[in-house]
Amino acid sequence: MNISNRTHLRLKLMFLGTTLGFTAALLIIILLAPGTELAKTTRTTNFLQGIELATTTIADSASFGPQVGEIAPDFVLPSLGGGDLTRSGFRGQPLLINFWATWCGPCREEMPLLRLTYETYKADGFMVLAVNMTAQDTIEEVQAFVEEYDLPFPILLDMDNGVTDGLYQVMGVPTSIFVTPDGKISDKHIGAMQSKQIEEYLQKILA
Repeated sequence: MNISNRTHLRLKLMFLGTTLGFTAALLIIILLAPGTELAKTTRTTNFLQGIELATTTIADSASFGPQVGEIAPDFVLPSLGGGDLTRSGFRGQPLLINFWATWCGPCREEMPLLRLTYETYKADGFMVLAVNMTAQDTIEEVQAFVEEYDLPFPILLDMDNGVTDGLYQVMGVPTSIFVTPDGKISDKHIGAMQSKQIEEYLQKILA
C-alpha cells in the first residue's frame, strides 16, 4: 500500500474512531425512533452491522507495520525540548510509543490517562515517547498542547512522518505500541485506550 492510500485509510479510521464514541447514544435514538417494531429492528440491525464493519476495519489496520513479537524499529527524532532521542536509547526500560496529533479528538481524551500512567510507573523505569505527526501539525500547536495537558514525558517531532508512515505504518491516531525492555513489541493498540487496557498491556512489559 503506498503512502497516499495509507493516508486515505488513516483519515477514514480517525473518522471511525470519533463516530464510535457516539455509538451508545445513536443506538438509543434508533430504538426510540417512531415506526413499527419491524422497522426499528431493521434499523438497529443495519446500524450494528455498520459498527461491526468499522471495528473490523480498525482491527485489520493493525496488520500494517511491525508486528507483536518483532523488534520495534529504531528511529532518531528531534524532541520538543531540544536534542535528538532514539527508541534504542531506552533499551532496558518498559516503553510506550504513542503516535498522536493535536487535531485528534481521541488523542486529547487519552493524554491525561497517559500522563497519569507515566507518573504512576516512572519509578519502575516506564517511559512514554509521544511521537507527534508534525508533518500535519505545527510546532506552536504542539507546544500549546503540551502546556495544556502538562505532559511530563518526551515529545518527539516527526517532521516528515517518516517514522509514522514509513517505519511504523501507522493507520490511525492515537496508536500505542508497547515495547518490552529487550526491545520487542508486546502489544499494539489503535484508538484511545481505557485505564483497564493500559494496565493489562503494562503487566506484560513491567514484568
